[in-house]
Amino acid sequence: MRPARLGLLAAVSLALTVGLFTVPVLGTAEDRPIRIGSQCKWDGLDQSPLWTGSGVSTGQTLVLMDTGARKLLRYSMDGRARAEPPGPLAKSLTDLYPLLVATRDDGRMVIQAEGNRFFVLSPTSYSTESNVDVLSRKGPGGSTIERVLTWAPVGKDVVAFASVRTPKGEDDDVSNDGWSSGIVRFSLDAKRGKNSGFQFVGSKDLPINNTSRVYHRLGFSYIAALGNSAYVLLMENGAFGLWKNEEGNKLEPMEALNDENKWLPLSESLSTLASFRANEDSVSVMKAVEEASMPIGLYASIHEGEGFLYLLSRRPKDGKTQWLLSKIDPKQDQVVSTVVIRSRANHLFAIPGSQEGNWTFVEKGPLLGLKEQKVYGILTIPTTSMLKAFDRAAEKRDGGGLLDICK
Repeated sequence: MRPARLGLLAAVSLALTVGLFTVPVLGTAEDRPIRIGSQCKWDGLDQSPLWTGSGVSTGQTLVLMDTGARKLLRYSMDGRARAEPPGPLAKSLTDLYPLLVATRDDGRMVIQAEGNRFFVLSPTSYSTESNVDVLSRKGPGGSTIERVLTWAPVGKDVVAFASVRTPKGEDDDVSNDGWSSGIVRFSLDAKRGKNSGFQFVGSKDLPINNTSRVYHRLGFSYIAALGNSAYVLLMENGAFGLWKNEEGNKLEPMEALNDENKWLPLSESLSTLASFRANEDSVSVMKAVEEASMPIGLYASIHEGEGFLYLLSRRPKDGKTQWLLSKIDPKQDQVVSTVVIRSRANHLFAIPGSQEGNWTFVEKGPLLGLKEQKVYGILTIPTTSMLKAFDRAAEKRDGGGLLDICK
């Protein structure tokens, strides 16, 4: 069966699977369910997004993608609303269905809209420097990218988990009427033009219903980048693994997360995700996620010239969710240490900050129904304090117990 193009209904479906749809409720201190340590700060947002699942930090400005309102929302780092971005961007987003925003190494922002279109924006003027419709890109065998599920900017490229279609008769391995899944890489460099096509960096014939695709449909941040290298989370056979893609090469497996599966096994209950078909399934799907043990996001950040990956995970504990953040050294291919994020939010996503700035965690409540999910607020921690917490956790890694990132 042909997957539907990403129109308004499908865009709502995609975001709902991530638990992103929110009502415009003002965050207050009363929303914060627990006390936090001295190193962290919690703030409500005085302009709550209708629907958000991604954001970026640019200096002292926090930018959230509000897909419900079709615009970028800008805040101070303590949650105070700032003026909308200047220029014609607002009208462009109003005419589209913007989904996610991320930043490149050079500071430029990248916006995904309608599942297959990407914009590169100037970090100062918010003007559009590049506009790429990946539907126009041809890959091996005349294949086309029909929908990008998850992605990350990698230099001037994008590495993505995508739904791909290959014309019948041009690939003997194609099944499902030419539909499959795959990890792809394509350029956002306007000078290279639409004829640059795209490349498969992993298997191009993953079944359309393979386990990794089920997870990547959620829209969580399962791809991150350091320099020209991309890192991808894939889930198979009840476990998750980390894979690396360097420019010009295929995906290669890493060993870093092999031991993590012992204490963070993928929950069998997530078979519910495979049954997601329509908006009315969203509540049951996200309820399954809330009760699950699983990775929620993969992020990357450079400190003092060294790049590290960070894995955000959730697992049930004492009837609640324990949120964990693991620091990964990709050069050593190992987990450095893991800390606890003291949050009782039902859903959480991270926005990495610079070495001089802050990391931000956006806290959200349970999905209750269409347009019924509350944004609690934002939890921020200075990057320097976070790194010290990981150093302390590494020193006592074999001593039992997990350290609180906020203490």
